[in-house]
Amino acid sequence: MTRTRKGRRAVVAALAVAATALLAACSTSGGSSSPGELAITSGPTPKGVTLTLWRSPLDTPAINKLYQAYEAATGNKLNIVSFPSNAYETTVVTKWATGTMPDILEFDPGLSQLAQLDPAQKLVDLSNLAFVKREGELAKVSGNDDGHVYAATLGPLSEYGVFYNKKVLAAAGLQPPKTYADLASDCTVLKQKAPSVAPIFEAGGDGWPPQILAGLLYEASANTQGAYLQSLLTGKAKLSDSSGPFVKGVTAYNDLRTSGCFNSDANTATVDDSAQALLQGKAAMVAQFDTAFITQLQADDANAANTVGFVGVSAAGPTLTYTPNLTGTYYVPNTGNTTHERAAIDFINWITGPGYATYIKDAGVRPTLSGLATPPQVGIYADVVKAYSGGSAFLYLTDMPAATALGPLSLQVLAGQTSPQNVGNKMNLAFQQAQRQLG
Repeated sequence: MTRTRKGRRAVVAALAVAATALLAACSTSGGSSSPGELAITSGPTPKGVTLTLWRSPLDTPAINKLYQAYEAATGNKLNIVSFPSNAYETTVVTKWATGTMPDILEFDPGLSQLAQLDPAQKLVDLSNLAFVKREGELAKVSGNDDGHVYAATLGPLSEYGVFYNKKVLAAAGLQPPKTYADLASDCTVLKQKAPSVAPIFEAGGDGWPPQILAGLLYEASANTQGAYLQSLLTGKAKLSDSSGPFVKGVTAYNDLRTSGCFNSDANTATVDDSAQALLQGKAAMVAQFDTAFITQLQADDANAANTVGFVGVSAAGPTLTYTPNLTGTYYVPNTGNTTHERAAIDFINWITGPGYATYIKDAGVRPTLSGLATPPQVGIYADVVKAYSGGSAFLYLTDMPAATALGPLSLQVLAGQTSPQNVGNKMNLAFQQAQRQLG
């Protein structure tokens, strides 16, 4: 089953925006309410208010239904404004710098992106709202700056791992990989038993995909409970450490390249090409994240779940890497309009309270707030839930300043133009420079 090129481009755009959001960064602020206080959350909820919401054009149908349900339940209205998906973050930050703000903002959850909003001055601290306790550990890393929670994260989360062709691995007598050592050994077997199949398909033509294997997955086993991230943020570890997880991860990736594990057109192939190759058995494995890639696979082939499986992979075991999305992550700007700020707080309380269970049911995703069961999953999504249950770790780069430097550097590794240690040195320098800029 073949999709139109227009449909393919839409899904590729969704993948690119999500990756940029995970790995990157209306009125003037300074009103009567103090950004660090929650006085605006007290008092009656304003009724009959029209709130301006800046949202991503990639919002799912379930999120759009949530907006409509909020309006019906509260009597307040949402003036929904979208910006182009390929320039969403840039557009928001540019307008923000001029003092133009919405009442509610859907935006990236990472530290680098959050820093661009000057949260201590221009965002309302949501730390005392009821949803924060239900978010648990996620509240410590998603939309969190200096211990203050500025964002409500509804989900879905993006979960990174390896998609594999079930028939290709089975024919070669292989089990799904769990570690980078498995990737290397599976590559050796596949080159012998299935020489016409690319053991691992890379999509360097789209720019960002190589960073997944080069610098996102290997480190997951070291970042359980955020351990690796904290060691980097506190200076106990450096991205340039030759024996550290980052350089070892890039080294493992480069070893896969030099061993001939990638497709011959790895530098120019696209995400769309990788989906087609995986479905057609021309590739054994593809490293990607779940949401948009599964959508693409299912659109290409309605029976994709019969062909494709998904697992978490890291240095030491099947640890799944996850991170929150731009879509479904909401902030309340400090506009100085107390009436609108109170109504925006009510919006946050409603979507994380009365409206949340219905949203999870409509979206069919694993909830980010406690107290709800994950809706029954089928097909490849069931593999993702199983992988998450087997062990997961937050994507350390989400809260690393200068994370966007990894994309271009990964392309250089894929092209054989730089060494893993040089990548570590440059990433560490970019991180240190960003730290100084952010204070």
